[in-house]
Amino acid sequence: MRIAIAIAAAALLLPGIAAAATPISCRELPKAEQFVHTRLSPGPNTREALHHLAAAKAAPSPRQCSEELAKVDYFARRSLAADRRR
Repeated sequence: MRIAIAIAAAALLLPGIAAAATPISCRELPKAEQFVHTRLSPGPNTREALHHLAAAKAAPSPRQCSEELAKVDYFARRSLAADRRR
């Protein structure tokens, strides 16, 4: 029984982990910027997303840009969830 539960949990969690591990390309910067500016209501998570968006634009390397875009994604998701709860 425990094995079946472990297999079911792995089947549910592994796709999400794999998706989270996929880096966001800097080519997505214009789409991220448009999303943050048009779809999110003002608030603390939106401010953080904007802060990391500016850092992504100023990033000297594609790797740092990608890391900042991951942070933008995190805060944009939190902001969107908060907007939906209102």
